[in-house]
Amino acid sequence: MYVFLLMLAMILANETMKQISLNEVIDDAIDAYDYKVYRLQLYNPEKIQNRTLIVQLLPQIGNPKIAVDCDIEPKLLDYYEWQTEYWFMQQLTISYQERQAVNCTDNQFYIGVSSEVVSGYQLVIYILDGIQQLEYNIPLSGELVEKEILQFKLKPIQSIDQITLQINANQAEKFLKQCINEDCQITINDYDGNNTDTAFHLTQSSISFVHQNCQDCYYLIGLKSDSKSQFRILAKHQEQHIILREGQQEQFLVEEGFYIYYLYNIPNDTNIKSVKFQITQYNGTCMLYGSSSEQYPNITNFEMISSSQLKVSNAKTFYLSVFGYSQCQYGIYTQVERYQTINQTYFIQLQSGIPQKYLSGDQYSFFYIQLPQKQNFTISLQNIEGNFIMYVKSNLKNKEIPDSNSYQWKDTKQIEINIDDPNYATQYYIGVQNLNDHGEFIIQYSMHGDIEFYQVGQQIIGTVAQKKFRYYKIPMESRNLTITKDIYSGNDVTDLDMFISFDQKNTHPNIKHFDIYLIGKNLTIPDSDLQCQQNTTKINEKNFCYIYISVSSSSGTIFYTISTKYNNSRIQLHEGYPQTVTFDQETLFYYILNNKEVSLQWYSYGGSQANVEAYYGNKDNSDLRYETFKSNSYFAQFQSFTIPETEKYQILYVRVQPIEPHYQNDTYTIGVYEGVKLLTLSDPIIDNVQKGQTKYYKLSLTQDVKSIEVSIHIKGGGDLATLRISKGKDKRPSLYEFDLDWTEIVGSTYILQEENDRYLAKDDYIIGVIGQIDCEFQISYNIDDAKYFNVFLGYPFDVLFLENIPHYYIFRDNPSDQEYRIIVFAMQGKLQIKAKRLDSFDDETIINNNDILFIDQIVDKQNSFKVKTCEKVSCIYLIEIIAVSGVSKGLIEFSSPQYQTTLYDDLQWREILTESEFSQYHFYSNDNVEINIQMISGDIKLYLKEGQELKHNDEADQTQRIQNDTQVLFKKKDSSVSLITIKAESLSSISIFKISAARYYKQTYNIYLGQMMTYYVRAGETIYLQYQSITQITNNQSKYITLQIQNIHQSIDNLYFDISHNTIKPINYFNKYPKAISYHLYDQFGLYEISIKALHNSTYIRVIITNGELNALIDSISQYQLTKIGQPNYYEVFLQQKSKLFLEVFTCSGSVLVQGTNNQTNLAKSIFEIQVMNSSQEHIQSILQLEAGTYYFLVKLISSHEQDDNKKKISSYFIKQQTFDQGEIIPQTSFEISDKVIDWYKVDDKLIIHIPNLIQIKQDIQIIHVYFVVRMQQAIGEKSLACMFESNYVNNKTNIYGKYTQIVEQSTESNITTVTFTTKDQQTKYLSVVGKVQLQIENEIEELTYPLPIIEMNYTNNLQESTQQWILLGVFLTILLIAGFFIYFNIKKQNLSLLVLILYGLNYVVDLLTTQFQNIYYLKLLVLLIIIKKLLELPISRYVSQITGYVMNLYIPKILRIPIYSIFCEIYKVRRQDMIHPLNYYETFNKFFTRQIKPRKIECGMISPADSKILSISKVTKNECLLVKRVTYQIGQFLTGIKGYEMEFKKKCEYSNLWSCIFYLAPGDYHRYHCPVDFIARSRLHIPGKLAPVKESSLKQGLYEGNERVVLEGEWEQGLMYIIFIGATNVGSMKVNFDSDLITNTNTYHKSGYRNYSNLSVNSPYQSCEKGVHIKKGQEIGKFEMGSTVVIIFESTSIEWNAKAQQKVYFGQQVATY
Repeated sequence: MYVFLLMLAMILANETMKQISLNEVIDDAIDAYDYKVYRLQLYNPEKIQNRTLIVQLLPQIGNPKIAVDCDIEPKLLDYYEWQTEYWFMQQLTISYQERQAVNCTDNQFYIGVSSEVVSGYQLVIYILDGIQQLEYNIPLSGELVEKEILQFKLKPIQSIDQITLQINANQAEKFLKQCINEDCQITINDYDGNNTDTAFHLTQSSISFVHQNCQDCYYLIGLKSDSKSQFRILAKHQEQHIILREGQQEQFLVEEGFYIYYLYNIPNDTNIKSVKFQITQYNGTCMLYGSSSEQYPNITNFEMISSSQLKVSNAKTFYLSVFGYSQCQYGIYTQVERYQTINQTYFIQLQSGIPQKYLSGDQYSFFYIQLPQKQNFTISLQNIEGNFIMYVKSNLKNKEIPDSNSYQWKDTKQIEINIDDPNYATQYYIGVQNLNDHGEFIIQYSMHGDIEFYQVGQQIIGTVAQKKFRYYKIPMESRNLTITKDIYSGNDVTDLDMFISFDQKNTHPNIKHFDIYLIGKNLTIPDSDLQCQQNTTKINEKNFCYIYISVSSSSGTIFYTISTKYNNSRIQLHEGYPQTVTFDQETLFYYILNNKEVSLQWYSYGGSQANVEAYYGNKDNSDLRYETFKSNSYFAQFQSFTIPETEKYQILYVRVQPIEPHYQNDTYTIGVYEGVKLLTLSDPIIDNVQKGQTKYYKLSLTQDVKSIEVSIHIKGGGDLATLRISKGKDKRPSLYEFDLDWTEIVGSTYILQEENDRYLAKDDYIIGVIGQIDCEFQISYNIDDAKYFNVFLGYPFDVLFLENIPHYYIFRDNPSDQEYRIIVFAMQGKLQIKAKRLDSFDDETIINNNDILFIDQIVDKQNSFKVKTCEKVSCIYLIEIIAVSGVSKGLIEFSSPQYQTTLYDDLQWREILTESEFSQYHFYSNDNVEINIQMISGDIKLYLKEGQELKHNDEADQTQRIQNDTQVLFKKKDSSVSLITIKAESLSSISIFKISAARYYKQTYNIYLGQMMTYYVRAGETIYLQYQSITQITNNQSKYITLQIQNIHQSIDNLYFDISHNTIKPINYFNKYPKAISYHLYDQFGLYEISIKALHNSTYIRVIITNGELNALIDSISQYQLTKIGQPNYYEVFLQQKSKLFLEVFTCSGSVLVQGTNNQTNLAKSIFEIQVMNSSQEHIQSILQLEAGTYYFLVKLISSHEQDDNKKKISSYFIKQQTFDQGEIIPQTSFEISDKVIDWYKVDDKLIIHIPNLIQIKQDIQIIHVYFVVRMQQAIGEKSLACMFESNYVNNKTNIYGKYTQIVEQSTESNITTVTFTTKDQQTKYLSVVGKVQLQIENEIEELTYPLPIIEMNYTNNLQESTQQWILLGVFLTILLIAGFFIYFNIKKQNLSLLVLILYGLNYVVDLLTTQFQNIYYLKLLVLLIIIKKLLELPISRYVSQITGYVMNLYIPKILRIPIYSIFCEIYKVRRQDMIHPLNYYETFNKFFTRQIKPRKIECGMISPADSKILSISKVTKNECLLVKRVTYQIGQFLTGIKGYEMEFKKKCEYSNLWSCIFYLAPGDYHRYHCPVDFIARSRLHIPGKLAPVKESSLKQGLYEGNERVVLEGEWEQGLMYIIFIGATNVGSMKVNFDSDLITNTNTYHKSGYRNYSNLSVNSPYQSCEKGVHIKKGQEIGKFEMGSTVVIIFESTSIEWNAKAQQKVYFGQQVATY
């Protein structure tokens, strides 16, 4: 805490900063509270890249500490990034990764040295050895240092071991060396030398070798590069798995025919929804396999398989493997999806000036401040381990917690909030974000000028300015206290004024009001001055009193310390208030006698022993002994003395001499208690007793009675105290010495009867209560049949009720409680409770039939009755409880919010523990016990033991660490022992939880297939369900059932589930929703056992088991389901009364049909009276007026664009129903989206999206909320993956989409709503936008859903900086000016060829620039460019194409080829990895464009004929077909060249369909085209025409019909087929390999060229036949000499597309199956 002095010392320091160097040893010294700074300047920071920096401090004297930061010198010590916490931590180890995390440049470092005392030291800074340890299966990556050798050490695991190294470092020289000695190194000489058996150069990126015959060997891998470059190195062991990490992308290379194995340990967190493993294949082909049980999944043994993504949701450890079909380079990424938990957030309240130490294991920790007064204050955050940042807000508008998205203040260290701040309030909410996996921090807030709290023994370090005050308070105990103040010797002024007050009202002592003014350095305050006045009215509760201290300076700023400590040599004892003291020294206690009997009790907490001597003594001489006393206790750990009443002596001394050795930090407690308390009839006494202590109570019999019944109830339950009784006022019964035996003991009721005579003797009876452990209890007694009890809050009565004999309880309420509860447990039999309010104590104390009762009810198990208290004065209540039938046993308790019930069945305790603090409970059961822990925050460890108290943790029979809501089953070993001890110890700085216990007996219900059951589950109660399956598995075909559990009124998180089967693991997977959960279970013969427990609140649940034919649909609970064409999906809806049903169904891909019936037998007959819709639709919203009853709805998929692995068409869909009993439902047509086009653009790292607003059509509607669910997802797989219609599934904290999902309010200031995402990557993403309108319908809320089409955002080309755009604009204008001059000159000279060449060049520039200016700010410029472009699209395009062909065949010098082709590759994103030859091989552009590529795998089904983009896939209807969007082309004219011609296709099958698929080849694509299927070409038709551009932005009506094209007509196995090649600007030349007569790009515009291929003479590999030329699937047909378009028109009876429009495909890739 001396940090405040050091911070100011830094500000005042005038000494020049010292420069130091690496490896330089600095000898230096500093004064007390001094501070020195050194600077380390590195002119070659590459020297320490990927290496660890060591800052070592060697103290010679004193206790100096060091702190280090980089680049900029912090102003204060606390701001340094790396610090030692203690003086004995002499070294800071700062890794390269740590420095990178805080963006260090490694150019310079600042080292601060500080100390509390005068210190001498040596300081040295050096670089740790550059050899890094390499772990198996954990990739290591980084940056190589120029001309330096980076070395890695690898130790074999076994004596014979196969090791594989994968090294990705393209520009580095790789070296492997086998070593034995520890000083082994790889040097330059190794690199320059020749290879040997133990040292050699590595020339490949992957190497495998066998380690053997070398016991102590290890291996060094060296990497050396002449320039900066990246590296990645991985050592693989064939028997080990590579460990995957959440949120990290890892890259690997697998060889053909080999596997690489992985594992991922799923966190033990109930908040985990699923884990996704995504694989991205960069080169080659590979497959991902997964299993939760098989450690090495492979091609024959796996649970899941995918080439892109696996998703798992119910495994603790998941194993994966990647198999290479060819050499495959890929990346694998792990994502964890979590449920929303914001509603369960708990805020920990902070107290001013009291630091809160917190161990964080979650991403956020939350705190709350309630200001006691309006004043400036500071919130401070100190990192102990890890990095944290705090967010603060002064309100919780819209229930938003303080986090990175919602805050008003944010900082990593300190936030000051002033009164004049516009956001100032009295309540503040703080969210502390953990930037690491775990960590620890201290948070506190301090009011400016407020009183700071310190414990005795805690040093106060501070500074006070001139004429200012600092205020402190410390606890007041009746013990001698020594206060010491120290002033820093370097101060110019020393007049520190210190005022002390004992008056609890004088909290700010000053020169006018104080008790003590400290003049010197030390002050000892005697215990006689430290007497706290006891004003409390509560039993055994002590007032908290404080000593108030203020310090001030009249001359200037002063640094000071204040120390406090107790003097244990002499301590006064007060009756009823024990003292806790350590065993460090002998202590003398004294007690002032007051003429009454007292009891002295001593107890050792940890078991240490001491000699305890009690005696009467002299007030002035404690060594003088008059009379000594012996202990009554037989325990060594406990001492008990009875001190009789005396008038002779005034003082009792107790000397405690600890016996060595004693346990470290052990303490004991000692106290004086009243000797005998008077127990009156029906008036309970609340008291406490320590273990081994005896408390005495006297009851006097003055009348003839038959029996005495003494009832004792231990708070917390159980038999924790033993009662003994003796007759006679002077008797003191003990555990072994007593006069009378209890006649009968029933539970906690002790009965004494006289067996020989009729009545008990009239006398005083002394009852001794002997504590077995420390406990609080309530004791009372009754005589004969009188059953009246005065009761208090929080103290139950455990009573045996005889039939028809009432027990009466009289209770006085407290208006400040507002309400209280009467809790009744019928543990045996039934109890009837009646209650009325009395006017006074004198009122009639019985209940008759004429009374007005506010409770009259029979309780058969348990019940709780809430009663409102009187508002201003206390009221008196009479409660009658009577057994209904037979003898009944019950528990009755009166409770208010400030009291908690005991650990009886299902009663919860709420507990708050600080670190290392523990609480202990008891529960009594002869059966097994289920302990339920509901964690609110923190981390605890639970210890369970059968039998006696847990003295030490290692005595526990069962232990378990608990961080989440947990149920613990404790199985008893001895049924005769009923006591179970439960101990909870806090492992975090603060732990808050609720604990309850229940006897583990089952009440089991049977459930049946398709039958929906409703159950009521009380809080903490568990119900058990059984389902018997009779399904027999045949041919290893798995069958499934679905278990759906609905929590009708609450969150599903309130329920805990356990599902088991007697022979198998039943759970396949599960889906969790806000109020429901659905388990997909394996259906196999046997018994399913299902337990459901309500964790927090009592609730109603519905349960149903279905076999896929029927699902339960609950009001307002949305469900997602995956279905396929032909699969019916039935939903059951139950209406309690006549209602309006609002049904919504939205598909993610395709359309569905929805029908309904209220007759379950109609399902098998497919009869549906309710026609929800007339035809299949994509989005269905329907309003139905229905009577009460059960209804069944069919949802059937009609069409879809998606397929599963078996090529079956599938789709996910969303379904929800809302029920309204009153009011009119607002129809879907009441709102509409103004425009279904979503505009978006990217500026720097900001992605800006403009969403058209929802427009209200119907007026007079009460709107609650209009918002959009906006989700952006990486474009992996199909668009339907981005399908989302509900905000319930959005979780900004733990959702895998994280920052890419937003809920935004609709804008009220504009007709569009703007959403901004921050994204730095350039990957294509899908955008899903759904509009939501919430409306008020009577007392219900209706929600309408308006989905917009999912769009694909490819903004790779939109990431240009605005400065680059303006440079391009300048270039364009310059070219335009020069081109204009040449155009004018060549027109005058009539030089047509050169003019065409100039126009072509200008056309190309316009093409390039129009792709750059997509931003709306350049709209006017775009208009100009488009006009120019249109002028250039005149018929001169053929001349342009001819000249282009001429230019493309010009020879390019070899020296220019690489730069020219490289620029082209960069602009058009050419796949260079496919090339067979290097760039300098291609002599002309034409050879480069028509290059061949490496062989590719030809997939099954119909394949893509070329590397291209699919513009459209559509059915041919009538005589036209879709080209793109609203543009179509005429089939007849397109295939024949005859305008207006209508084709009559001669189809092979009458029921087949005609399909059209268009493939567009960009300039950068591979320009050869191949056959998509096995095809026989019967003829060729060449149709000359224009050569207009055919890129997507230029498509228009009539374009394809007018351009030059080549049509191959023929057939394939399912019917006719046409393959058409279309020319374009610059692409007039089209070649067909086996047709040498075909010549394109000529000036012939009027005549088509037809050729019949029947029996055509062709060369291999083509085959000629009578029908024509046979071309096999994948064989090359020909080539374009630039890019253009391929169209396939064909007949099919069973085509199923797995590609889609706008998708990029590659030659050989499957696009459809048939």
